[in-house]
Amino acid sequence: MRLLDLVKHKWSTNVQTVCNEERIAQLRCFFGVHQVKATLDSGEDLSGSFTLSRTGDREIGVLLRQD
Repeated sequence: MRLLDLVKHKWSTNVQTVCNEERIAQLRCFFGVHQVKATLDSGEDLSGSFTLSRTGDREIGVLLRQD
């Protein structure tokens, strides 16, 4: 398997999920830096980012801001 295939497909995380009543969404992802994008029911787009490290917290809050 070529490196590009590993980075773009096998090692990448691309998830679609829905928040619960407390505005919490759960997902599993690889360690590293992640970009988050969300669309509200109103159509408004929000985005944010977080870093998941091997030695850090496993539960992370992400502040999403308007694009």
